[in-house]
Amino acid sequence: MPSTAIQKLLLTISIFLIVAGLALTIAGLVSPAWQVVDIREFRAEHQHGLWWDCIRAEKHVVAVGDFYDEAPLHCMYKFDESAALVIENTLVCRV
Repeated sequence: MPSTAIQKLLLTISIFLIVAGLALTIAGLVSPAWQVVDIREFRAEHQHGLWWDCIRAEKHVVAVGDFYDEAPLHCMYKFDESAALVIENTLVCRV
């Protein structure tokens, strides 16, 4: 009988870990912030994700080392057809 309780506990923990892993995977797929790059020289912030690239073009200095975000994020879908056409036209013109 004690092995049944241990099996139920392990099954419950396993199900919880599976659900948590699925939630993190889904959050990662829809999040543009896989890699956040702060370019201080240009006062810009770039967020690179699997599907989206987002840019905040301007950040203002509040105090030394502190910035606040004034501009909204401008996001672009990586698999946008117009972007693919621009790249294709650029490559064709160079050949």
